[in-house]
Amino acid sequence: MVNDSYSLIGMPCGTLLARVSEKGLKELSFQSDADIKKWKRLMAFQGGPTMLQRISLEATSAWISAYLDGGEMKKVKLDIEGTEFQRNIWMTSRTTDLGERISYRELAERAGHEGAARAVGTTMAGNPISIIIPCHRVIRSDGNIGDYSGHGGTATKSWLLEHEINRTQMTP
Repeated sequence: MVNDSYSLIGMPCGTLLARVSEKGLKELSFQSDADIKKWKRLMAFQGGPTMLQRISLEATSAWISAYLDGGEMKKVKLDIEGTEFQRNIWMTSRTTDLGERISYRELAERAGHEGAARAVGTTMAGNPISIIIPCHRVIRSDGNIGDYSGHGGTATKSWLLEHEINRTQMTP
């Protein structure tokens, strides 16, 4: 059995940990300074990634670069674990556009789970793949951006939303 491989990816709003298997990206999460130090120590003892893992790590890094620089964000193969409901909600959230904001209620309805706004909130809080599965685009019905479970909390969520709005305004 092949162990997962890890990489750290820097962004202006924080550092992401990318964890990949042979099948694809399993986790993309913002890390605290203490966690970054821990991962750097652990990765020093990690064997190199397999060819399939390297492809996933490179695709993830390229996606983040394109996200930041305004380039084309090509699909990243995911190896996501969760219930059928969770995967349905996460994949439905990927249909939102850059800079779009959608309420938990609206996301539940789009996914075919009318009345499940609270369950959608819980699912989005447990999103293992930040940004690529855009939980930051899901806001409260009153227009408030709400909480963000990733490191940096609402400051990170605000940065991501603002970046996307600025990016869409620059794209012809």
